[in-house]
Amino acid sequence: MRRLWVLCLCVAAVACRREAKKPVRTEPWLAAAASLSKDAPRAPSKYRVKRGTATVELRVDQRPVRLVFDRIDGEIDVDFRSVDATSGSLRADLLSLRVEGANVPEGLVERALSSLELRSDTPDSEPERFAELTIVALDRGALGGSRRSTLKAQGDLTLHRFRTPHVFEIEVELAAPDAAVPDTLRIRTRRPLVVSLPAHGLGPAQAARGPAHSPTSPLPRFSKEARISAEIEAEPEGSTTDR
Repeated sequence: MRRLWVLCLCVAAVACRREAKKPVRTEPWLAAAASLSKDAPRAPSKYRVKRGTATVELRVDQRPVRLVFDRIDGEIDVDFRSVDATSGSLRADLLSLRVEGANVPEGLVERALSSLELRSDTPDSEPERFAELTIVALDRGALGGSRRSTLKAQGDLTLHRFRTPHVFEIEVELAAPDAAVPDTLRIRTRRPLVVSLPAHGLGPAQAARGPAHSPTSPLPRFSKEARISAEIEAEPEGSTTDR
């Protein structure tokens, strides 16, 4: 009887040393360590404008006129994997104005600069000397692997000290779409931006508000709207390509 009692105690001790059965997990399992460790986000690539032009189509003194600005600078930060992280700022030097077309009224360039309250010697430290287009958002997508893409952009146009918002389409072309950082970025507007000139303090009623001018050089009478097209070519910051 004593041996039977000792045997029962041994069996009980062994049973107590057995590990308790793990409960069934009802919450989602943690992901494996490998799947949690992702690469750090790649910083956007910075591009600087190498060359560009902006063309403005409007009516001046009831005549159709094309105004061309060919001194463009600026920079663009673009994420080729997700373009919604892209931003940029482009500036057109208004003193680079030239007029295209036949039967251009004499002295139109000087009169147009007067309307913008600019002089031929206005220093580049004066912000009014520049028209600036700031890109604040692009619709979601990716550029890598595609030579040409069409995207919708949101931006602000600052002209004559007034800023207006715009939504417009741009076409982006990559010189080497498979490269991590393409060596050339070409951007152009697919359709002109329609800009309200009165919203920028310009237009038919400006002469009544503006400073007095001599009768021989009156302010030109602009139409109420202008259509602006732009095209630029940009290269990665630090590129040694000759400008």
